[in-house]
Amino acid sequence: ANRMPRSRRGPRAMPRRLRPGGRDAGGRGARAAPVAVEVSGLAGEVFSVAALASWDISRLKQAVEDRTGVPVPCQRLVFGDRCPGDGAELSGLVQPAAKTGAGVAVAATLVISLQSVVDDLQGGPERQLTALRTLAVLGPRG
Repeated sequence: ANRMPRSRRGPRAMPRRLRPGGRDAGGRGARAAPVAVEVSGLAGEVFSVAALASWDISRLKQAVEDRTGVPVPCQRLVFGDRCPGDGAELSGLVQPAAKTGAGVAVAATLVISLQSVVDDLQGGPERQLTALRTLAVLGPRG
């Protein structure tokens, strides 16, 4: 009858964050570690995106679009000398020396590329419309 509320009953009530031993509440391990991605953007501004090591580049690009307004199809994220594909995970880009007490940090450079827009312009009418919408969102930055 005097049961503790569920929120005070141990590990099941813990929010999804890393637990000791490198595993999170979902059992995903270190891949769920927080990553601070420092992005050098357009016109030299630098901003940080809070991500998880399990994110793929496509998810990171969406977060960058939310922050900058640069459409995902126009983004290329360069990590040092690498420009990974959209399916690559951040966990593969984190250098062991970059680990900190609060997670890890990764540096990226945002480059605008119109190659996917050009490819869409050379496609059928639906792809052309997609390209024109992308250019409209990009505006004078492109």
